[in-house]
Amino acid sequence: MSILDQPQARALPMRPRSLAKSHPAAAFFAFTYLYSWLFWAPAALGYDGALSELAIFVGVWGPAAAGATVTWLLGRPVRDWIRGMFRWRMAGRWYVFALVVPAAIVAVVSGAFLVLGEDLDGSLFGERAAVYVPMLIFVTLVGGGNEEWGWRGFALPTLLERNSPVRATLILGGLWAIWHLPLLAAMDDLSHGLGGAELTLVLAATVVNIIGLAFFYTYLYRHTGSVLLAVLLHGSFNAANGTLVLREEIEGNAYATMQYCITVTTVVVAAVLLWVSRGRLGPQEAAAATPAVVDLRVGDADAVDLAESSAVSHV
Repeated sequence: MSILDQPQARALPMRPRSLAKSHPAAAFFAFTYLYSWLFWAPAALGYDGALSELAIFVGVWGPAAAGATVTWLLGRPVRDWIRGMFRWRMAGRWYVFALVVPAAIVAVVSGAFLVLGEDLDGSLFGERAAVYVPMLIFVTLVGGGNEEWGWRGFALPTLLERNSPVRATLILGGLWAIWHLPLLAAMDDLSHGLGGAELTLVLAATVVNIIGLAFFYTYLYRHTGSVLLAVLLHGSFNAANGTLVLREEIEGNAYATMQYCITVTTVVVAAVLLWVSRGRLGPQEAAAATPAVVDLRVGDADAVDLAESSAVSHV
């Protein structure tokens, strides 16, 4: 019998299994940081080379690996958990949401960037548009979208069991942002020509932006129950940010302006999603399914179905 089908994790010490059963969300984040940061540590500490690049790629799979690990520790077949990721029969409007919203946000951000006196290079549009779809496919599969097997495939439904949608999103968004810190440290030019207070403000804006983005994913997930759509949304954001910002380099004050525009736009749209859903980030019938108690604990393994969260209403 393979690990994917084993009903119980009998061979491991009691401590990891006890943690997973009593605090599955906390166990998930602990394993996520352990897996990802272990691989990212060399790059974050300044090591540069082919092996470092490979390690960064492997580390991106940390949330998915953590989700599989905790699912196994809870005594559930990992194969069933994986199978639940591929729920795709959803109303077409949700595919439009996942594919169009990121590009629309980049368009709004670009407009604000121009209004604030910065410049973009319209001549880049043709070549960037030509690579958009290949980029979308790549990053959806292995360049960021694969994170969602963990974030929205395990962490979000787990947190929703004992937290309101807003609080679950804030918890997940904050820990998701912290998870990125070694990647920021590994950047060739973290400062982008900035320093002191300005750099601190830009980094803070980056963290706020990531937390704001978490609301988009919760809104989509609670309306569809589809992790696959969350994967697609993540890929769309990465592809839009990587190709549709029409400028070769953005440094110094221009970089700060761009980051502020991105963060403000993200927060405003997140606020709109909260407003239109009346704070539920989901349909009316899902409102009573998630009590507003801030707790990373979900309860014992027999009481919780992580694959089919009661907070989800399918469309």
